[in-house]
Amino acid sequence: MTRQHWFALALLALGLTACAPAGAPAPTFTLAPTLTRPADTAAPPPAATTPARPATSTPAPTETSTPEGAGGGEAIVAATVAPEGPAIAPLTAGQPITVTALEMVSATAGWAVAESDAEADSHLLTTRDGGATWRDATPPQPRDATLALGAGITFAALDARTAWATFYDKTAGPLSVTPFIWRTTDGGQTWLASAPLDVTDAEFYSPSDLVFVDANSGWLLVHVGAGMMHDYVMLFVTRDAGLSWERVVDPFDTTENSLWQSCGKTGVDFADAQTGWVTGDCGGVQPGAPYLFKTTDGGRTWAPVELPPPADQLDLYQIDTNACGTQAPLYLKGADIVLAVTCQDYNSGQALAFLYRSADGGATWAVERLAGGFTTAAFLDPETGWILTASPDLTESTLAQTVDGGQSLTDVKQLSWTGPLDFVDAQTGWAVAQAGEARALVKTTDGGRTWQVITPQVAP
Repeated sequence: MTRQHWFALALLALGLTACAPAGAPAPTFTLAPTLTRPADTAAPPPAATTPARPATSTPAPTETSTPEGAGGGEAIVAATVAPEGPAIAPLTAGQPITVTALEMVSATAGWAVAESDAEADSHLLTTRDGGATWRDATPPQPRDATLALGAGITFAALDARTAWATFYDKTAGPLSVTPFIWRTTDGGQTWLASAPLDVTDAEFYSPSDLVFVDANSGWLLVHVGAGMMHDYVMLFVTRDAGLSWERVVDPFDTTENSLWQSCGKTGVDFADAQTGWVTGDCGGVQPGAPYLFKTTDGGRTWAPVELPPPADQLDLYQIDTNACGTQAPLYLKGADIVLAVTCQDYNSGQALAFLYRSADGGATWAVERLAGGFTTAAFLDPETGWILTASPDLTESTLAQTVDGGQSLTDVKQLSWTGPLDFVDAQTGWAVAQAGEARALVKTTDGGRTWQVITPQVAP
């Protein structure tokens, strides 16, 4: 498969205001090539640490603490990966890029995955000025020229200095190397590779979610096989800041305390070192309440959580033609969780959406109906959030805000794009906006009432 052309979409087409000096030409969207991405996919080789990115020397085996629940009391000695070969070349100053994923940790600092038209591999970047300029902080991952669409990146950022990343094959091809996780504690100046992940029996390596609750405890959800409405996943946990990873969910485990093999897994998130959630969508194949599982032992065992139907539609989850699924948690902290349930009525073609909110770890739920066409949302706390809905063809969208957990919504802005939202406070937010084949990084400083296009620049 070849990469398609890059396109430019005029600013006017998206109804956005550009961040440019008076008299300057209006910036345009730089389009990412249309990539046929399976759920997010496989990984290349590993490397050790170095700011300049040539392959590093083999690090000595690293002693790591025993993961909780692993048994024993002796330290585990985990040999970290030492990959070989030329690393992915850094971006050059001024090189045009398209941001495809974003995680801001403050009003000025954040991390992003970006692509350029010069190569297929994705890059990991950092910003300290709210997204105007970016520094290439890509780990020294050896480049794999055999990957048809290049290497993708799944990452997690704890703060401006601490982040983790793993690479994968965008085509979800067969595994050619053993995957691993990179870690930085200095903002991407240097990176350390983890011990190799145990991906025995994986058909491919598609890491969709990497989450950390503190500097030591993290989880990686990897899709490793699919077929007949099954989504086979592995879940890895680290208790030593990412140096070693233990596989705690096996894709072929059919015991009652494991995740169901059926249904697509849409996300994983943890409230603390022990309590976590996995969401999913069964596409109408699995009867009953939407897919939702909870763990209270760090991911070793899981139990289904049955969501109550909306009070005005008590038979919603019992009707065979209603396909309902849970989306990845929108907010999770302590006993508070907010998530969205989306449904498609195959008889009428109607799309439904509901906001579920719990303050007691899922024992009880408040349910609010959302407008049809739900696409994404971002919440600062259980009460305050922004919800984006769109027309069926995605050409028109509405951004609404709630300050009471979805009980009431106030329309904030009519837009002509969709895309993931990322707010760090009540006024400051970003989105990776997409309109047709065009993508752009956009920012608001007034709670979503106005949005400006940011043309990201690669700093020297």
